[in-house]
Amino acid sequence: MNGLLAAAPPVAPRQSWINQHAGLLLLGLLALGLALRLYFASMPGYPGDIDGWSRMSALAVRFGYPHMYDPGIFNRDEGVYPPFYHVMLNAVGLIYRQFVSPTFALGTPELNTLLKLFPIVCEMLLAATLYWGLGKTVDRRAALVAVAGFLFNPAILYTSAYWGMFGDAFYALCVVIALFALQRERLLIAGAALAAGVFFKFQTVAFLPLIGWWLLRPLHWKRLLTFAVGFALATALIWLPYVLAGTLPNALRALRSTVGLFPVLAANAHNVWWLYSGGDVWQSDVQPVLADLSARTVGLLAFGAAHVLVLFRSVALPQRFAAAAYIDFAFFMLSTEMHENYLYPTVVLLVIAASAARRYAPLTIVISVTACFNMALHDVLIDPATWLPAGTLDSARMLNATVNGAVFAAWTLSLLWDSARQVRRLVVPKSARTTS
Repeated sequence: MNGLLAAAPPVAPRQSWINQHAGLLLLGLLALGLALRLYFASMPGYPGDIDGWSRMSALAVRFGYPHMYDPGIFNRDEGVYPPFYHVMLNAVGLIYRQFVSPTFALGTPELNTLLKLFPIVCEMLLAATLYWGLGKTVDRRAALVAVAGFLFNPAILYTSAYWGMFGDAFYALCVVIALFALQRERLLIAGAALAAGVFFKFQTVAFLPLIGWWLLRPLHWKRLLTFAVGFALATALIWLPYVLAGTLPNALRALRSTVGLFPVLAANAHNVWWLYSGGDVWQSDVQPVLADLSARTVGLLAFGAAHVLVLFRSVALPQRFAAAAYIDFAFFMLSTEMHENYLYPTVVLLVIAASAARRYAPLTIVISVTACFNMALHDVLIDPATWLPAGTLDSARMLNATVNGAVFAAWTLSLLWDSARQVRRLVVPKSARTTS
């Protein structure tokens, strides 16, 4: 009997119901998330941005997107967007002209909805990427919670499905793919994804120093070469149509005007410049604020210091995504010219960090709420100024900026404390630490 028992194969542990039906649950979450977004997609969206993207989409279809930077077509007042942005606007425009309006009528609900469908599709891909990327790091339950925390996050829904911000979901998707690919040593994919993000929306550049530092650990020429090849291939594919059309000089000339496009302390972002100015943020960011240093320079220097603070963090998954979230939050809080919707990647990255380490969950909730209020308190659609007393609205905005400032200060102090402890471990011998 003992021999028979010894020869019996071990019994596999019983999987939970969630693990057994994870695939169906994921499809259910995606279906519910998509349905909710399609409901909001029928709403007008943020008028100024939606109208501008409609006109650019029409121009891209009419003249060809490689000519979007040509004199007579390029309009700096509507924004300076990288080349891949125009590729996607052109794709939306071609669908609209082919299936809805051959004359490309502007201002229609159908065109507004199609423009919103692009970030909605990106968010479906983002949700699937979260599940895929977390699959080998956390259990399926935690991965599903992350997907739900992303799909039904009010700040995420507000930015894309309701306001219709065309670019935030795509470049956040590129950053997330790059980070997961880097984690799994798929460096060709990481390089290509990062290039797609940079040439879609230049805010992706904020992550380059951090990702570059992680790429150097461990330092090996094959890793660097593989990443560089991926980045170069994607860059070449994006820019090739402009080269063939002979419009590359016009494109480069236009893109040089990206910095300083909105030369203000903040474009309604509830950050340190909101606190500094008492809410009077629509003033020049080239004015001196510290000796002879302009607000723009001070902001960039402070953002550089934030990078130094997180460069030596652990490369484990939760710390890596939390570090990237801190960098994006610092970019929003410290840099000038920030808009109210620029916390989108911070929320996405914190959702991922919280799925692997629950201590980030409260931080995710707080920043999701402040990001949502930052948009709602400046929403021209619901127009809170018409139904809230001026003093109440100003106080609510200042309170939201204060919460953001307090969270950023606490997060920064926590990182400083951890860095000091790490330095102490390196400098002070273990025996001396024990006796003290």
